[in-house]
Amino acid sequence: MEESQEHDPARWFEDDEVEDPDYPSGRAVCTTVVNDTCVFLDSKRRCVLHMAESESPALKPFYCRAYPVAIVQGRVTLDTEWCPEETQCCATVADGELSGLDVYAGELLHLLGDAGDREMRHLIAQRQTSG
Repeated sequence: MEESQEHDPARWFEDDEVEDPDYPSGRAVCTTVVNDTCVFLDSKRRCVLHMAESESPALKPFYCRAYPVAIVQGRVTLDTEWCPEETQCCATVADGELSGLDVYAGELLHLLGDAGDREMRHLIAQRQTSG
């Protein structure tokens, strides 16, 4: 972390735990917002947890690992509202060679698990052949 970032782990997450049926545990705790951004983003808007994960696997919280894929009201969706406009880091490329399934394969697998990922791909394949 940079010197200007919060180094006290007790201040990395909000105190309030909220009920959220879309999370595996049924509850969620948000990361703290500092200077209008996530406590884990450095001055170049890079996630320090993402960078540290090569040496400390499984460091990122569930939501961060799945981002920008999310479950909202029971539906799988892309949560790109937090993506910086100047980079569009989380958006697929219009007319690109890869589908959203390809681009977000790791995130979808993390979010849905093996069985859920297989089921989703099966449903999409059925829809494509019948439509």
